[in-house]
Amino acid sequence: MKNILTMPVNYLRIYPTPIERESAVNKTKSLRVGALILASNLPKSEDGEDSGNNVIEFTAKQLNNLATIAKLNGVGEQTWRDLSILVGTMESRAIISISFHKKGGTYVDANGAEAKFIMDGYNASVDSIVLPKEVTNAFRQGVMTRQLNWSGSASELKDMFQVSEPVLEVK
Repeated sequence: MKNILTMPVNYLRIYPTPIERESAVNKTKSLRVGALILASNLPKSEDGEDSGNNVIEFTAKQLNNLATIAKLNGVGEQTWRDLSILVGTMESRAIISISFHKKGGTYVDANGAEAKFIMDGYNASVDSIVLPKEVTNAFRQGVMTRQLNWSGSASELKDMFQVSEPVLEVK
């Protein structure tokens, strides 16, 4: 069963170079480019037992998706760094989906085959980040300004192409 948690974010760290990690559960390897450092530890079981872990690492694809959800334009390292600045330090909250599993439980692996968990554990993923109110308000103001300017620009373009007098008279 999946649980949804809202947790305070300490900060978003972008690694200077990607780090290869291996999953303890299924031994798959992936490159991690950053990590969300939470202000408190994730639970490791449904009864709320403390995992001792307050870090969720990201692949490039995951960070790009998170930046898109936060309404940032672009992908890649500069966009991730922008997101880390907007997240701030102890100013944002993360919406996290977490599912717990027991040793011997089954799952479908990356190749589509059924496999068994080799240990009790959990899988946590960040669904979105709630940015500070000041950031959200600035984004909204920017969108409103752009929309108002677009309406004005569209009207000016329309006026430009409506000619009241013939430009060229044919005799």
